[in-house]
Amino acid sequence: MKQHRRFALQLAAAGAILALLILSCTDSEGPLAPYVAGGNPLSKITVEPESFRPQITWVGGYVSVFGINRGTSAVLDSTLLWLVYASGDNLHFPTKFGVTPTGAQNLTASYGGSIPDSLYEDSTYTIWIMKEDAWSTVTANAGKVIVEDTSLASSAAAGTDTVRVSTFSHNQLTDTIDVFINLTEVRSLGGLAIVVARASNVDNHPRVTWTMRTVGADSLVAALGTVAASQYDVNSLVWEVLSVDSSGGSPAYRSKNVMGSPLVMGQSFPETVVFTPYPAAGLERGKQYLFWIANKDWDGIGHARSTPNHAYVTFRTW
Repeated sequence: MKQHRRFALQLAAAGAILALLILSCTDSEGPLAPYVAGGNPLSKITVEPESFRPQITWVGGYVSVFGINRGTSAVLDSTLLWLVYASGDNLHFPTKFGVTPTGAQNLTASYGGSIPDSLYEDSTYTIWIMKEDAWSTVTANAGKVIVEDTSLASSAAAGTDTVRVSTFSHNQLTDTIDVFINLTEVRSLGGLAIVVARASNVDNHPRVTWTMRTVGADSLVAALGTVAASQYDVNSLVWEVLSVDSSGGSPAYRSKNVMGSPLVMGQSFPETVVFTPYPAAGLERGKQYLFWIANKDWDGIGHARSTPNHAYVTFRTW
């Protein structure tokens, strides 16, 4: 009898401990579970490279809203350059800037935005997408910056200055349009002139200017060229142009100063001969280049920093 009573007491104690454990787990406040109504988070916005009217795609399913803002924030205000809406998450990918998808509405002007003909070189944009379930909260808080929140327990929540949106309902990407080459590590050397090379925002042909180091010296030159190297290398010629004078019956090269600044790499000049044609597509990314000039008193041989009547600029493209 005592053994039965002891077993019953042990069983009752074990039950009480189990009940306490269950109760403590049930009452735990713990962190809120993230919002998962959409099933998959929106992610990996991808912008078509080297295009001013790019196609954009993403991962995570179709959406109702596709927007592009000028600058680093997603927001319903005058920085909008593109905003389209299709109810019921019926915006499919890819979506192209400037082309309103079938069945969608263009809402850009509704929030003070305006649509340019294209995006612009070296300009920063924020590209964003959103599902239907968060849109009403965002529109009710126009002007507040839209931010992603990985831990939100609802589709969207408005604060004083921001609207937090679950990553299951929203994704954004801040990126810079970079269609053409850029120049870095630009360095002018040589005694003839200070030579400056700058990238263009409309093509891959750098713009070059020079200022003679001797005040009053002739600003025109008799020879110029570009090599794909950090030092002059005849085997790396990209462009080479020399002046020509045929008045004496036979051509005399580099005898006249005829080419001036500013210039566009690859342009043509009167009274010159092109010995190495400039590439139609321009310079390439990820290379070192040297552009040089020389006047009619140059010896036609030297390309060193100390060479008289000669100067150059080096730079790297990216």
